[in-house]
Amino acid sequence: MSLPRVGIVSRVGSTRCSESPSGSRGRADARRARATTLVSVIETRDRQLLEGILRRDPVWGGYGLGDLDDAQFPRTRWFLSCADGRALALLYELGHTTLITFGDPEPVPGLVRALPLPKEFHVHYPEIHAAGLDPLFEGVRQRYVRLAIRPTELRDVKRPERVRVAPLSAADVPAAHELYAHYPDNWFVAARVDEGCYVGGWDGEALVAVGGTHVVSNRTRVAALGDIVTT
Repeated sequence: MSLPRVGIVSRVGSTRCSESPSGSRGRADARRARATTLVSVIETRDRQLLEGILRRDPVWGGYGLGDLDDAQFPRTRWFLSCADGRALALLYELGHTTLITFGDPEPVPGLVRALPLPKEFHVHYPEIHAAGLDPLFEGVRQRYVRLAIRPTELRDVKRPERVRVAPLSAADVPAAHELYAHYPDNWFVAARVDEGCYVGGWDGEALVAVGGTHVVSNRTRVAALGDIVTT
């Protein structure tokens, strides 16, 4: 198993540097924003270049590697801090905007300030980016650990004979929503079901377990598991 990466996620973020200064807090935020050095930003669609940058840290870069696949790539925009790709930002659009940052910590804050971000968005960044990015965002933050495993390291698990496992279909979405009520912090998006990214477990007629894959890429041989819930 690869070494874990500690990340930080804000479910509803907003850039402090875009606020109008009002009161002492506003002035402090404005000073912090001005202290961040803006960088030259290059938007790219070069998947070979992006894959090379993301594979520098394939554990943290797993989501990005998966988003290079044809199914996800149209939902993405990619921004480099400069031509050498020291820092990289991904904007992913599917019902809301999600920002993920990669690369060297030093240019990341300036890169983020130059992005075309909406008023509210979700953001993921590795712990090494926290010192530079924490002052730029508002919102509830949570720390999490991202793990990686190779297919050869998976173990066979015997499931109960009465449980039937199959991909979810559009007809299963209402039952999936009911099951995800047990997991309020899920990222389940019904549109992804048609892409074959979710598998369910049935005990008779009852849906008792769901496992999702946020991204699956035949191009980069990467899958990111998530939204796993049972009764």
